[in-house]
Amino acid sequence: MFAKAILEHKIQQYTTAIGHYTEILRDSPSFSLAYFNRANARYDLMNYKDSQSEFPEMGFRYNSSIPLKAVSSKRVENQDYDDVIMDFTKCTLMDSKFPYAYYNLATLNINSKNYGEALDNLSKAIENEPKFGEAYYNRGLTLIFVRKAEDGCRDLSKAGELGIQEAYLAIKKFCDK
Repeated sequence: MFAKAILEHKIQQYTTAIGHYTEILRDSPSFSLAYFNRANARYDLMNYKDSQSEFPEMGFRYNSSIPLKAVSSKRVENQDYDDVIMDFTKCTLMDSKFPYAYYNLATLNINSKNYGEALDNLSKAIENEPKFGEAYYNRGLTLIFVRKAEDGCRDLSKAGELGIQEAYLAIKKFCDK
């Protein structure tokens, strides 16, 4: 059933995938990866619905089962992320060393303008995966946004060292002044 849920998600049958993950969690409520994947499917469904309107790209990165996607900066202001947040949070409670759940939770925090929580979650992602370039990149941008440019530029530099090419453009734009 887990493989079927993954396949349904991959072919963008989000509602069906969410249903499969929910069924799996009914039988195995401590299956952290099912919470992670269901949260991603829910998030992707929300993105799909959002894509029916204007969908500009900002630059923050989002991880949906490792392949990275751009995240929209223009969202419905108070979009209801409660179910997605709940699933990512359950995943982190069951597997506190899984950096991608913290990373994706931080993305939601950024979209919801909860920058302090975003920074905490990105720091946890980095703590659990010190070579997580995308987490350094997003933390760097968030730090710059909250007016901690020196720390943000340091994170962007680390992201660049870890292979995130966009970091160099951000450094040029925000740090070389």
